[in-house]
Amino acid sequence: MTKRKATVVASKLDSWQSSLGSFGDRRDRGKTDRMRLVPNVALDDRTLTNAYKDLWLVRKVVECRANEALRGGWGVGDDVEIPNFERLNTATHEEGAFQRALHMCALKGGAGIFVGYRHDGGPESLLQPAPPGAEVAFLEVFDKFQLTGTDRVRELDSAEYDRPQVWQVTGARRAGLRFHASRLIRFPGLARGTTDASETEQDRDWGYSILQPVWDDVVRYGVFWQAVGHLMQLASVGVLKLSGIIELLASKNQGAAEARIDLLNETLSLTRLMLLDASKQEDYKREAVSFADMPALLQEVQLATSGALGIPVTKLFGRSPAGMNATGESDIRQWYDEVQGYQT
Repeated sequence: MTKRKATVVASKLDSWQSSLGSFGDRRDRGKTDRMRLVPNVALDDRTLTNAYKDLWLVRKVVECRANEALRGGWGVGDDVEIPNFERLNTATHEEGAFQRALHMCALKGGAGIFVGYRHDGGPESLLQPAPPGAEVAFLEVFDKFQLTGTDRVRELDSAEYDRPQVWQVTGARRAGLRFHASRLIRFPGLARGTTDASETEQDRDWGYSILQPVWDDVVRYGVFWQAVGHLMQLASVGVLKLSGIIELLASKNQGAAEARIDLLNETLSLTRLMLLDASKQEDYKREAVSFADMPALLQEVQLATSGALGIPVTKLFGRSPAGMNATGESDIRQWYDEVQGYQT
């Protein structure tokens, strides 16, 4: 009996409970022990590709940091000599191989640059590291959905454990190509959490797309603008009162009611007048939809979206700073600090 009393007292010390106020019992809506996070579906290759093609917000989020980091120009270090580096960078990809790799890394969750060398001896030589001093011939970018890692390191005491020694191209371009891991410059994507048994081969070697944790925010912003478009179409709704309309529609004279409505609509379209029968108490008016709170709501949605995507509103939506003494300096300074860290 003493042991049971001690247990009851200990449980009461952890939190408050009131049966009258529904605090701490099964009716308490604030209890978090019953809340579970429902994970989003992993974004696949087709979804990401279509979003990058069709949604301006997705393209801007994917490219913004990389473009800003490379805007001032860049190149290889002074201690590395690659002849015609600029030509090599843009030969296969017009925007630049490194730019495309950064974009695909952000979009797909990982990408790599395959470095091709001149005078390679054939498919077998590609499975070995490039010889010292070999001349670079081209740079080819593959995203994580176009590469599969094979021949993984199995030595438990190796720092490269479980990493592939050979990469195989599964995309349409250069399909079946196999090459040594040292010939690939990897861009891994967002860091992953604990590995899961359901992960695919691509998941093991790469990270998350930057869109994965903010996908709901991107979709929510699109839904908001779609709703605004619908409201604009219903900005002014015509209300027409016809005597006995319900009885006419329910009777065999439904055609006569529809003809009357069509006639009223035609007169409004042709003459901008509505010809009504006063003896039948017909009436017509327009109900306007109020948009007074829409600008404030739009601003809050943009702020929430900007915060989720980690890009200042002035940069993401092209807006000028608003409010008293608002210069946007702190946001821009924080943004460029983040870009500088990304450059490093």
